[in-house]
Amino acid sequence: MMIEQLVEDGAPLEGYRRQGSALVHLEASVAPDAVIVGPVLVGPGAQIMSQAVVVGPTSIGREAVIESGAFVSRCAIWRRSVIGEAACADRCLVADDAFVAAQTQTHQSVVVDARVSKVPARATTRVADVFELPVIDIARKVGRVLGGADLSRSPAAP
Repeated sequence: MMIEQLVEDGAPLEGYRRQGSALVHLEASVAPDAVIVGPVLVGPGAQIMSQAVVVGPTSIGREAVIESGAFVSRCAIWRRSVIGEAACADRCLVADDAFVAAQTQTHQSVVVDARVSKVPARATTRVADVFELPVIDIARKVGRVLGGADLSRSPAAP
């Protein structure tokens, strides 16, 4: 609802420009042949590449990348996340630094970066844990992430 309200207001936010039905930060880049439908908020440094389709309400965070041919619908894409080439993300929350692999489909999911320890940062590959869960379980997982709780609880402990 907030994205819809921001986009539909008369004057764009400071540092943003109106591009069709989207508010795009001045430092973001949107390919001329990318399609944006409905209210979309594109953050600083974000990139929407050629032939990508973004359907709102969607927010795309700072330095996130929507690669060529990707389809994103009704999502919250957080900072530095990547939606791979020809991938589909529908009704998802893609957390900071997470990655949806090329040519995969992700629906009603929370995608969280799996951090690898004891590997130099430049050699680390981004791997995502995708939780295919009903909405209430997604809300619990998001609450745990935001609250700092460990996600590795046993199935017996809701």
